[in-house]
Amino acid sequence: MGRQRPPDRTLIFLHIGKTAGTTLGRILRRHYPRNQVYSIPVPPHAREVELGDDSRCPGLRQLHPPREMTLITFADVPEDLRRRYRLVLGHTVFGIHELLPQPSFYVTMLRNPVSLVESLHRYILRTPSHFHYSAVAGRGMSLAEFVESGISIETDNSQVRALSGDLHAPVGGCPPELFDRAVANIERRFPVVGVTERFDESLIALRENFGLVHLQYVRAKTAPRGQRRERLDAGVVRLIEQRNALDLQLYRRAVSRLDALAASPRHQAELTCFRRANAVYRPIGTVSYTLPKAIIGRLQLARR
Repeated sequence: MGRQRPPDRTLIFLHIGKTAGTTLGRILRRHYPRNQVYSIPVPPHAREVELGDDSRCPGLRQLHPPREMTLITFADVPEDLRRRYRLVLGHTVFGIHELLPQPSFYVTMLRNPVSLVESLHRYILRTPSHFHYSAVAGRGMSLAEFVESGISIETDNSQVRALSGDLHAPVGGCPPELFDRAVANIERRFPVVGVTERFDESLIALRENFGLVHLQYVRAKTAPRGQRRERLDAGVVRLIEQRNALDLQLYRRAVSRLDALAASPRHQAELTCFRRANAVYRPIGTVSYTLPKAIIGRLQLARR
């Protein structure tokens, strides 16, 4: 079957960290020629953000790549190139569509904020190159201490921040109207909002809406196999939910929205067929992609 892709509008994949976005990004890239894909670069500079008054680590400053820089960088791309792009993807915020001369729409993935924050903490602890590694691993921060420290904006309603287009709300200072803005943006410009915990169902929703055909995958950037996950203490769960109350509301809406899309017998039949096909593909994908990437990663670490 030949290459198929969405209609002649630019698809913007708003990638929120720790939501299986790397895997989805690889799937989306298959449907577009390389010269029609713009991958949003990570800004080279970080900024300090004021920590909330409740920070238990007053000696720390929050370092976060300035999200507004992704918009400034894209605005500097010549208009004829921006007009050519049919897939724009990466870590940015809602609003980048205003820099496209042609019609566009968004997709994204949302995740239960408790799982997202826990995954982020574990990722930082095993990634010495992460800009929070020295603060988190060096101080031996527990998950609760990491959340309470306020050093990472990604522990503070990161999903609502991204989908509302927020650039300036301080840690611990997301106003409720950001949630309303995120919901309004989703209703206007996001035909599909996937859910990480229901990744396969989200892919079928993408296929049904946009005609995507090459959906097979193996997970990218996942935790190492065999890494033990402790059952979270109820108090830690409550802490994360309190700090991410807006994200939790948004996530529940996304689940309900996906329920509606997945309710049809046709969707369930396609899901069953896809899972069978993907089970056949995974050994091939592991050999052709996952293992080479792992080997390259280990070689790069050995050279440091």
